[in-house]
Amino acid sequence: MTPAERAARQRRANAGGLLDWGMGVGNVAKGAWDNMNTLQKASMAPVPIASDIAGVLGDIQMYNEQPETRGLLNYGMTALSILPGIPSVAAAAGKKMSRAEAGAADVNAVSRNGDPIPDEGPLGSLNVVHNLSEKNLSHADGLGGLPVPSMAVVPNDRPMTGFGEISLIGNKELATPSAKNPYFRSDAYSPRYPSTEINFNEGLLKEFNTAAKPDMDALGKSYYTLGQGMSIKDSSDFFSDPVILHKFLRDKGIKVDVEKYSDGRVNPYATRNIMQDMINAGHKSDFDKMADELFLSLEPEGRIFDGYTPSGNRRYKKETLDNITKIMKGKVNAQEGLNYGIGSYRAAVTPRFKNMKEMKKAEGLLTSSDEMKDIKEVFLREYNDVMDQLSPYKTDEFSAPLDDFMVDLALGNERISDILPNLPAEKLGLLNDFNERLRNAPSAYFEGKPQRAVGIEEFSGALVPSNASQNTLDILGRRGINRIETYADEAERAAKMKLFRDVAFSLGGIGLLDYGMYGDEEVF
Repeated sequence: MTPAERAARQRRANAGGLLDWGMGVGNVAKGAWDNMNTLQKASMAPVPIASDIAGVLGDIQMYNEQPETRGLLNYGMTALSILPGIPSVAAAAGKKMSRAEAGAADVNAVSRNGDPIPDEGPLGSLNVVHNLSEKNLSHADGLGGLPVPSMAVVPNDRPMTGFGEISLIGNKELATPSAKNPYFRSDAYSPRYPSTEINFNEGLLKEFNTAAKPDMDALGKSYYTLGQGMSIKDSSDFFSDPVILHKFLRDKGIKVDVEKYSDGRVNPYATRNIMQDMINAGHKSDFDKMADELFLSLEPEGRIFDGYTPSGNRRYKKETLDNITKIMKGKVNAQEGLNYGIGSYRAAVTPRFKNMKEMKKAEGLLTSSDEMKDIKEVFLREYNDVMDQLSPYKTDEFSAPLDDFMVDLALGNERISDILPNLPAEKLGLLNDFNERLRNAPSAYFEGKPQRAVGIEEFSGALVPSNASQNTLDILGRRGINRIETYADEAERAAKMKLFRDVAFSLGGIGLLDYGMYGDEEVF
């Protein structure tokens, strides 16, 4: 790439990032402007003294029309706003709403157990959530808790919908940064649940293999036994097992025409695909129920690979809450084990919050997942450009590309002088500038990783699909979660999150000031 091409790429990246930031600020500012009365808007005019007086009058009008905004903090801010350069309460924060006012559309909403949602006091703007699937909820219930779960602090009007159909909603205590409850300014790419193997009860497994003998014969698998040569993690893996598929259909009285090779041998792969299509055509829910029951009937016991014995045999630990927690604790950011490029690199440089005050300062960086897609594209282009400019200085001692070393460099596991000897000062400055913009970039959520097992009962409520299984509802009820809301689609899921505003929390006290509009941080 020529210098002119690199410069053009840089200009496009800068322009794209600036456009994203400008649009984001514009939307926030428009919302605040629409909520101001005439005098409050006048206070924003760049006219000294006149705008200050208008601001004070605007605050007085706001106190009269909105009694819930009265308080010593706001009164003090109004008094200070007489001084040049300090905005009035309303001009800085927009309209401060009570639960009843902001929730006018659902002011009569009640939780699943019939308790009305409180409509007094200030609304929280953020929720802390842990998303997981129904199967993982059942697994956590069996373990006795969630080992070192990933938590996400998100705006309650833009909830996170990935990583599972269930959202467990926590309280402020679960979101408070500390040494044992680390939180980061973006996705931390933290350690995942370790790979486990399932070991079935040998006696019960033998009984199943005997019952499935006709299916083995039909498929030409006289050598087959369930569990041998297979990596089974949960009941969903049974859908790939041709013997279990055949037995299910046989038990239902459905005949299977097996596919054969030209020499007359059964083609197990083609036959498996045929059986999967037959089940998907109208029997999948029955199959899933059968698979769950079969899995549990075999008394599965999870185990974790734990290296080798002195004689070279594989060694295992039991999959217990304590063992899993010990494995997942410790180093947090950029520790997934794989290099995901710009995502892993950002996790390595992203700041860790020391306390709630630091998180408060960064609240304005939270944005929607859709907006993050464009922002990530901008940073990806710039990251690739930085790699292009630094790669010529990489030592020949290592054959791997520079990208493979960037995470270790950011974490301090490698010295830049060892990987990039003779790097010119201006190139080092280029890298440092990029790192700084990456640290202050917007994010869809702040990720936390409590260094302990978290009980399901520690959460205040749950959002579950309207077709959630009875087992899911029973687990939540047994674990003390009676506040359960159901949703039919992702749009309703986002809307229902607002019903948990009473357990939400606010990081900032005066609106726009917390969104960086009057701060020094540059949001790229």
